[in-house]
Amino acid sequence: MADHWENTTGGYSFRFFSPEEVDQILCDGAKRGRAGSHAAIERILKHESGLERADLWRRIRQLKSPSEAPSYRRSVWGPEDEKILREGYNIGWRGKQDAVCELLKRHPDWRPHIIWRRAARLRLVRKISKRGEERSRLAWSEDDDRSCSLWQITKPQTSSPKPYTDLKMPSVTALLSWARAAAFI
Repeated sequence: MADHWENTTGGYSFRFFSPEEVDQILCDGAKRGRAGSHAAIERILKHESGLERADLWRRIRQLKSPSEAPSYRRSVWGPEDEKILREGYNIGWRGKQDAVCELLKRHPDWRPHIIWRRAARLRLVRKISKRGEERSRLAWSEDDDRSCSLWQITKPQTSSPKPYTDLKMPSVTALLSWARAAAFI
């Protein structure tokens, strides 16, 4: 910590306070808002005349922000970690939660999204398909063409007919489902 102060204060040697005490005074002042920060800076400057106000404000900003740890740390997965993840995801929803909690206890520097991403990479996550979504992704078939023709004949015309080129995918899916339902009646 003292090394960091030497960088910010140009090698200034404290006479009255230690660098740790200055940090503590600035932290306490910052917790009390802007007026508290001003009071803490004034207190320090009264005893440490060689410091500059700008250096103390810079130090308050450094103390408020989290440590400058690397933004991305590579997570190393062991076989035991993957085993916990696989077993938890095989059990179900509660097992997933327990597996994530267990892995976070074992690796406190990991975040939940790292575990979720690993589960997706291992293909443990099953997407829950929405109703009809799997049908809407299939290729257009001749049967679908016939269904649209049937729909055009059986559906009463309200105004000028719309060409099928203007229809969006959800509209076409709705048309086909209506035509299939009409075929069963």
